[in-house]
Amino acid sequence: MADDARTVFVDGLRVTADHLAHLEDRLHEGILDLRRTIGLGRIAWGLHVEPTTDRVAVAPGVAFSPGGVRMAVDAPLSLVVPDGAGPFRVVLRASNSDRQALRLNDAPTLILLTTQAAVEADDASDPGPDALVVAKVTRGDAGLAATQDDGLFVATGHHTHSGEHRQDAQGRWHYDGPPLSITAGTGPKGDPGPAGPEGPAGAAGPPGPAGEKGEKGDPGAPGAAGEAGPAGAAGAQGPSGPAGDKGDPGDPGTPGPAGPQGDKGDPGPAGSNGSKGAKGDKGDPGPEGAAGPAGPAGPAGPAGDKGDPGPAGSNGSKGAKGDPGDPGPQGLAGPAGAAGAIGPAGAKGDPGPTGPKGAKGDPGDPGPQGLAGPVGAAGAPGPAGPTGPAGAAGPAGPGLDEDWAIVTKVSWQHGATVTPSAAAQLLLGLRCDLSRGLLASLLTAQPQVLQVWFEPVQPTATANAPQPPALLVLNGTLKLASQQLAWGPALNVDLLTRALIAGGRVLLRLHCGNLLDTKQRAFSAATDALFAATSLRLPGGVLESWFFVRAG
Repeated sequence: MADDARTVFVDGLRVTADHLAHLEDRLHEGILDLRRTIGLGRIAWGLHVEPTTDRVAVAPGVAFSPGGVRMAVDAPLSLVVPDGAGPFRVVLRASNSDRQALRLNDAPTLILLTTQAAVEADDASDPGPDALVVAKVTRGDAGLAATQDDGLFVATGHHTHSGEHRQDAQGRWHYDGPPLSITAGTGPKGDPGPAGPEGPAGAAGPPGPAGEKGEKGDPGAPGAAGEAGPAGAAGAQGPSGPAGDKGDPGDPGTPGPAGPQGDKGDPGPAGSNGSKGAKGDKGDPGPEGAAGPAGPAGPAGPAGDKGDPGPAGSNGSKGAKGDPGDPGPQGLAGPAGAAGAIGPAGAKGDPGPTGPKGAKGDPGDPGPQGLAGPVGAAGAPGPAGPTGPAGAAGPAGPGLDEDWAIVTKVSWQHGATVTPSAAAQLLLGLRCDLSRGLLASLLTAQPQVLQVWFEPVQPTATANAPQPPALLVLNGTLKLASQQLAWGPALNVDLLTRALIAGGRVLLRLHCGNLLDTKQRAFSAATDALFAATSLRLPGGVLESWFFVRAG
């Protein structure tokens, strides 16, 4: 009996790339057979399209392209419908990329599949084997209208052929199958007959075999530590412990400030007089001579020791007055004598003659600047001068009410919170519609005036101080059309989803001052496209918007 092609693994087998490729090829064949059985170029589930004011909403779902690849939309999409009456079509396109970090000698080893959705003009052309048109869109007086061919949808496993599209408990759309047509007979369909009586209950079936016991699952990761509970009440104070040993004396303190000076003390007792020196020897008296004439006074000899007084001699004749001796040293001041009586006032003397006028002295140094005097009273206003001639009118400045060009629509919802996969889908096709056409030179230069950043959330605090999260720059390419900007990332959807998995905020900054309309006037950074209100329009500036990504 023949068996399907497969790979057999046995102990000790050296598994090669051929074994693994054969295994993957057979699995791919089996899946492709199932897709062909269901139908290629069909919608398996979901992808329900509904129009809104100026966009179409595409529900998550899966379709198989005419070439047999799986095209999946993992999160709800909101696609901008271009201006004009249409008609338009909603197209899913599949494309491949690879994980460059896993290449071997520049050969791709991990192939990725990305699905992109877009609204484009319906020119009835074949979108190709890797694309599928899932809806048609028209614009009329009543707004946008979307239609989907029921023949694109595969009926769900259990269906009643009601021709309806229904949602399951998880919100996924499924087709209930086309309504059945009556071909037998020519008469009209009759009313259903009454329900028959309930039949007897069937016998109970034998019990099924017991299922195998499942393997024990891995233990879950330990939960995070709970918050600390409130502090308990203070316990009763215990008995005092024994007195400790006497400590070493402490260091001497710094000296305190000097105290106030004390009062002057009383004078001490007077000291005793010193003892008198010893008396010198008494000299012998000389013989008394006759009194001769007084000779000239000789120079004073040195003072000898004071002798004992001799007997009083007779008074001699008065000698001539000698020359005054040199003044002796000034003696000690004696005690102050008693004040004498005030003498009579003397007569006023005559004024002396006026002396001659002296020469003019040198000028003195300038004195210090005096204090400022009080402010004087204001003078009377002078007469008004003649009116001058009127000047020429200057050029008109930019008015606030001028019709400055603005961004009218964006392809994301400002301030919304989405999943990482939905955020990656939004980043795959950022769009901005403009109220006026761009300058032709800008369409040639294609300036990159849109910045896209991702701000991860703050990491959870741990025992070590957490580091601030790094800002991620999402590189991409901006394409400028006449009245639309389209930005696409450099990363594929898989890498984008991994980069956004921690959650955070996607920040978009459009430098409107670098966009010029056909009149060479700068665009305004007005926020009309972000809020349901008309904002003040001024030329230039940066239009900032963002949306949040919840942790995946």
